[in-house]
Amino acid sequence: MSRLAQLTSLLSLATVGLAQIPAVNVIPFQVTGSLDSCSAGTEYNAGGIVSVNSFTITVPKNLIVSYPTTYSPFSKLCSAGAGGFETTVTGNIIKGTPIAGQISVAARFGLEGSQGYIESITDGVIQITGGPKVRINDPEGAFAPPVNKHAQFVIDTENPSVTSFSGFPMCIPYAGNANTCKDSNRPAGQSSYEAPDPLTMVPLKAGDFIEYSGLKDGDEILAHTVNCVNVHVTTKASNTVPNYIRVEEAIVGVVDPAGNLENAPTRFVGYLSSCSGALVTVSAIDVDPCTGAETLRRIGSATPKQELRCKWEMRITSITPFTRDYMVTTNTPVTETKNGIKAGQYVAPVTEWIFPEVNQPGTFPPPLIFNDVQSLHQGDVLDDQQFGQLNPYPADNPPAAKKACSPADLIKNTPTPTPSPDPQNAPDAGATPTPSAAADQPASTPQTLPIASAIQFTTAQRSGGLVSLTGFNTEQKLTYDQLNFDWKQVTPATPAIALTTPSTPSATYTASFTAPKVTVETTFNFTLTISLRSNPSAKSTIAVPVKISPTALDQVTMDTYTWESRKSGTIAVSCSSNVPNSDNKGMTLMTNFSAANPRGTNYTMGISGTKWAYTSNNFNQLTNLKCVSSLGGESAARTGAQTTSRKARRGVARA
Repeated sequence: MSRLAQLTSLLSLATVGLAQIPAVNVIPFQVTGSLDSCSAGTEYNAGGIVSVNSFTITVPKNLIVSYPTTYSPFSKLCSAGAGGFETTVTGNIIKGTPIAGQISVAARFGLEGSQGYIESITDGVIQITGGPKVRINDPEGAFAPPVNKHAQFVIDTENPSVTSFSGFPMCIPYAGNANTCKDSNRPAGQSSYEAPDPLTMVPLKAGDFIEYSGLKDGDEILAHTVNCVNVHVTTKASNTVPNYIRVEEAIVGVVDPAGNLENAPTRFVGYLSSCSGALVTVSAIDVDPCTGAETLRRIGSATPKQELRCKWEMRITSITPFTRDYMVTTNTPVTETKNGIKAGQYVAPVTEWIFPEVNQPGTFPPPLIFNDVQSLHQGDVLDDQQFGQLNPYPADNPPAAKKACSPADLIKNTPTPTPSPDPQNAPDAGATPTPSAAADQPASTPQTLPIASAIQFTTAQRSGGLVSLTGFNTEQKLTYDQLNFDWKQVTPATPAIALTTPSTPSATYTASFTAPKVTVETTFNFTLTISLRSNPSAKSTIAVPVKISPTALDQVTMDTYTWESRKSGTIAVSCSSNVPNSDNKGMTLMTNFSAANPRGTNYTMGISGTKWAYTSNNFNQLTNLKCVSSLGGESAARTGAQTTSRKARRGVARA
């Protein structure tokens, strides 16, 4: 999907003619370009104004800006020396004023990155063969000699951004990391090997091939991300040996059920240092906007491919609410390394937010949805400071904040919780080194929780039509007979909808209802809660909005179709609509249609019970056919069967 909504086109319509501008007060936009100017207030959570690609955009109070490896309050962007850097602003134009919902800043160019061989390393500076000098921008001096420049573009030391292919941390040796960056941890002449000491780093060397991204600073590149492609360091994960994680993608697809939109899936992709028996779990990190306390909410799991790369990938339908960061863990304990890294977990910021894109020509895009991003409407905590709801909010009807916070609520330096693995799924391992103090503590046995998922609606449903809500559990360690499923209507309270649910459990749990009569398009919100039968308080819930419209198309299915060569050609077709016959006044069989003749030849179908039917003799073989209802719905087109010759037996063509 493209990254840019056509902000320029929408705004330029004003100079073409007002007749083409949608009659709404909220217009979506997403603009990427040079940061031309930036101004902010003096408060730590102040908003302000940015100019990007010559568009002047209002930045709300409490907005947090994302960089490749860090976050900062918007007020710090204006003093970060980021003028001219590639900046992406996503938001809505409210009554003519563009208001930002999200801002991300890249180091000059969003896709800027380089690769090359290391020719030499001198005083912490990497010389790329035929290329520039690269210095690791590490203010703490953990991975390389300390550099304290451009605080928004530094390496991530807690979730190492200087790694081998597997995610095992790498380094440049110097006096300050002599005990954690040893040559002895890199056997000579080997490029793929098990780490002799899995709790210390592996040094980069001349001859390595690296991929790096960073910020140009004079004649050097200050790198915030380095991946050594030719070095593959593995481990044998156990209770005392960590399974290192590298996250390559953390993409969130924001879902809008409008019928003219295409939605992207949420996707996490990465690699592990230990593959045998490994299981990856991804959890949303929910932040209390008042206290800063963090809790984990599991959203899915993945099993890596049993190959040298140990690649894993998790794709899910978007589970709301979305969060700023996600925790990736494996089924072995988190182990603290000798330089303080919590190996076996990875806090992954969202690398890309993908909003819905129009896929029906001739229609306008709806406003972008920010209410599903928890930190934007409920608030957040960053660096022990509270950030409330965005103000002004990038929507015409801001949701109410659930909490009113005061500075006294704040818990200083609240750590992200570390989930315990499930010991029954932990892989075995051989000899291990002396464990750290953290590894000596016995791991608890957590209860496996269900993960609720559901099929989301992408189009409005017709009043009077039969609607099915379909949900399921995606936690692979639980079977449906261990679970309770409960569909409920949340809003609006009236009209109350009667849900028909199955009497016996199954892997897919479907509730059905007849869409109520409405005079205007109305959104009905439902939730599916899946809980353990053994412990109903252990549960997971997902929301499913359904738009009901008096003018939406019905859903038509061609149930049967046969053509036989007897009686000079005999055809029989039956179709059904999800809107009963009493509301659906007619069904037409459309045949032999094409681009030159889009309407084809039409035949009126008659009522046959709850279906519509058409039968006839003396009917030539068809090129194609479909059913079209009086409410506008169409079945999928079918191709007519090939000509059946009359020989000793009569042929029958069926579809």
